[in-house]
Order: sequence, then C-alpha cells, then structure tokens
Amino acid sequence: HLLEVCVTAFQQERKIARKIHPIWESPKDIFLSAMFLPCDMLADYCVNAAVPDFFSTYQADERLLGFADVYTCIQRVVPMLESILYSPLSEGEAKPPTLSYIEEIRDFWTKLCFEQTVSLEDNLCRTSTKIAKDGTVHPTSTRTLNFLRRLASFEEEASLLFFEARMKELEAEGVDRTRSQYSSKSVLRDTVIDILDVLKTSLEASAKSVARGSPALGWLFLVNNYHYIYDGLTGDQFLSQLLGEEELLKRQDLYLQAKAIYIETITKKVNNVLDSPPDIEIGARNEPIGRSKQTLKEIMSVVNKWISDVHSSQRKLSVPNQDLRVELRWLIREKVSRKYKSLFEIVNKVKLSKKNKEKYIVYDPERFDMIISQFYEASEILSS
Repeated sequence: HLLEVCVTAFQQERKIARKIHPIWESPKDIFLSAMFLPCDMLADYCVNAAVPDFFSTYQADERLLGFADVYTCIQRVVPMLESILYSPLSEGEAKPPTLSYIEEIRDFWTKLCFEQTVSLEDNLCRTSTKIAKDGTVHPTSTRTLNFLRRLASFEEEASLLFFEARMKELEAEGVDRTRSQYSSKSVLRDTVIDILDVLKTSLEASAKSVARGSPALGWLFLVNNYHYIYDGLTGDQFLSQLLGEEELLKRQDLYLQAKAIYIETITKKVNNVLDSPPDIEIGARNEPIGRSKQTLKEIMSVVNKWISDVHSSQRKLSVPNQDLRVELRWLIREKVSRKYKSLFEIVNKVKLSKKNKEKYIVYDPERFDMIISQFYEASEILSS
C-alpha cells in the first residue's frame, strides 16, 4: 500500500531533518515544511486518482474485500503517519497543516468503506428476474458463495469494517447500544446471514417470475440454488463454524421444502388419477362393459399425456449436482412408478383390439422407468 511506503519514507525524511537543521530553526519545522507538498500530493492521489484505480482493480464481487483491506490499512497506518508528522506536541501547540491532509485521507476512505458496506447485500445479491431455461444454479448464487468463501482470508479485516459500520449505523439510528454488547465476530456472522437472506429473497423473486407459466421450473430452480448454497456452506469450515448448526439447519430446511414442493408439483396431476383405481367392469371374455371402455380411455389419456409432457419438459432441465440428480429421479419414481405398474396390470388384463391396446398402453413399466431416468439430461450433456 502507498500509505505504508509513506510511513517508511517520512520516517527517513525526519531523520535527515534532524541531521541537517540550522541552529536557528528546529528539525521539526524543517521536516514539516518539507512534508507539506508531499502530503498535499498524497491526499490528492488518495482522494481522487486512487478511487478509479481501486474500482478498476477489483471486480464487483471482490470490491468489499478490497475495502475491508483498505479500511484496516487506514486504521493501522494513519496513526503512524500522524505520529511522525506532529508528535510529540508541546502544550498548547497547534496541529500542523500537514495533519489535515492525512485526516482528509482517513475520513474520505472511512466514509467510502462504510457506504460500500451498507450497499453490499443489494450489490452482491441482485439478480435478474430472468432465470436460465434449464433452471440451473443462478450466477448470483455462485458469485455470492464465492464471496463468502473468500471472507475467510479477510476475516480480521472484514470483521473490523462490518463492526465499525454497524456501530455507525446504530449511532445514526439513535439506538442506545454500547460497543461491549457486540463482538466483531457476531457482527460478521449477522452480516453473512443478511447476505444469505437477501440472496434468498432475490432467488424467490426470480422463481416467481416463471411460476405461472411453469411452476415446476420455478421450484426446480430453487432446489438447485438452495442445494448449492447449503452444500457450499457446510463444505466450508470457516462458514460452517461462523454460522453454527442452527443457521445451517435453516438453510437446509429451505432446500428440503423446495424439493418436496417440486416433487409434489410435478407428480400431482398424474397422482390424482393413479391414487384412485379405475372402476372397470370386465365381462366374461375380459372385455370392458358399459362405460368402462370410456373410463379406461380417459384415465390412460391423462396418464399418457403426463408422461409425454414431463418427459419433454424435464429432460431439458438441468440439475448440476449428480447426487441431487439421482435423488430427484428416485423420489419421482417412488411417487408414481409403483402406482403406474398397478394401473398397467389392470389395463393389461382387459381384452382390447390391437389398435386400442397400442393406443391406451403406450408405455410399459420398464419404459416408464427409463423415461424418468432421462430427466435432467441437459446436465449430463453439459458435463460430458
């Protein structure tokens, strides 16, 4: 950091001033006079030129970590510069003009760091309402989790920045709280939870945008993202220890609830039929009697259409995590396969013409299971 370089340079300049000062002038006066222009230039760079350089150096999702590093540097280095430039002061002695430049740097970057911290959640977790057609993990989830993982490397710096920003926020709100009621680690934990909550709200808004046209897609999108987030949090030692078991269970519940609703959404239509065995009367020659033929036609029409529709839609969707992919297929089989096999056995006993047989029994149980195994094929195509 430039400020750290200045500490060393100013210390050397002060030593030189002590060696070459004339009898009628103090070394402090010589040193402060010499430092006026460098401090002016330093403040000009730090307040003006350094800002665009900083924003071009850090990407949006890394910027807060950069600010945390800068804030920590400011807190450590500025007192050192102040000490070099005006310490020790005699009683009643005014602070030198050079100090105003150092204070300007400190105040400017402290304010900027606090402003960035306040807007962190919105900037980091903002998503487009559009989601990928295959319902895969949203880039915002990836970006946010990567940011949270990197906090481990900046834990001390981020804790300090979040803590001071929180104290300033409480002070602005007029909340009567002493600093001893908070710890930097608890504030860091609260900040991470706030980020996760903002991300959750953003993902739900994205899922809702497609819910009317394709509710199953919306829920699968949430399943993918909640699973990705929970898996990432539990797989990171720093984050899992910071958040604790209770908070991790909340994130797991989000994933489990979304998964249950997705399975229910995708199987509800066919289960309405499969859960009520068809009332089919069969004559002496195993032929359907009365309305039984029409009932049979209506039931198999619904079932065959469901199989065709979900096969067409679900195979185009993506579940990037292989274990989750296998689990979802298994859950869908558990919901419908056994019931479908029972229906198939009933229908298969009925004597029908070859034409009607082919029309009503489009999928045998083996083919039905094979179709479910083709769900989320898009994931396997991408990973191959």
